Amino acid sequence: MRAVEGHELQKEMLARVERIRSQVEIIESGSGGIVAAYRDKLRARISEPLDKNNVDEARLAQEVAYPAERSDITEEITRLKSHLIQLSELLGGDGEIGKKLDFLLQETNREANTILSKSAEL
Repeated sequence: MRAVEGHELQKEMLARVERIRSQVEIIESGSGGIVAAYRDKLRARISEPLDKNNVDEARLAQEVAYPAERSDITEEITRLKSHLIQLSELLGGDGEIGKKLDFLLQETNREANTILSKSAEL
């Protein structure tokens, strides 16, 4: 009975990993414009005060670059995809996987949360 239950859990978890993977692909395909969207949002927010004053555009670009680059989620997507591959491999194997599974799920959750927090500002 334990083996049957384990097999059913394995199937369910692999199916969930695949659903997450498909969502990551959607996120990745839409992430290309995040940095540009952030820049546009900042520019719109500060355009009126800038119009009233003479502001150095080069200095403005420097000030906007750091927060805009922080909104880039490329690294988190790469890590998340790696974790999903590792989860699939781990779930496809035999033996006890509890500690490794727990660790990978924590890391997967961490990357997903970081992607969300970086993207939520837009």
